[in-house]
Amino acid sequence: MLWRKNELKKLYTNIAYIGENVKLHKDLKIAQPLNVKLATNTYIGPGATIAGNGYFELQENSIIGPNFTVYTSNHNYHADFLPYGFSDHIDSIIIERNVWIGGNVIITKGPVVGEGAIVGAGSVVTKDVEKGTIVGGNPAKVIGKRDMDAYETLKNSNKFYLHEKQQRLIHTTN
Repeated sequence: MLWRKNELKKLYTNIAYIGENVKLHKDLKIAQPLNVKLATNTYIGPGATIAGNGYFELQENSIIGPNFTVYTSNHNYHADFLPYGFSDHIDSIIIERNVWIGGNVIITKGPVVGEGAIVGAGSVVTKDVEKGTIVGGNPAKVIGKRDMDAYETLKNSNKFYLHEKQQRLIHTTN
């Protein structure tokens, strides 16, 4: 079952920003809603967790599959205690526009997933992913590139899946 925008704002009263046509499953877990920005036409599948004290941003027209986990902070193992200390390393994770992330993906603190990138199912992302790059594996490595000419043509023609899906839904219910 999906949350509606007004339900999300009630549940996460302190969420930094929620755009229009945001689709999130009701089992989503967010540790620090004040640090989360969800732009217009975005989707996060069931079983997702946004953990840590850092900033998380999902930009326009991006889709994330089920069981996604993001860690915006990590324990400091260089501290005066074992196995780690009391101060965490905190960072931001930004998923830029038009990104597709498959199911069971983990992203650890710090990376930017570039515009139009694709992250294969089951991947562990620990570093930046460049625009239009396709990555997969653990740790995620480059396995291909999008056809950027076709990508730019679709982008410039406003051909965005979640927007079109919403428009079709509106037309079938009227």
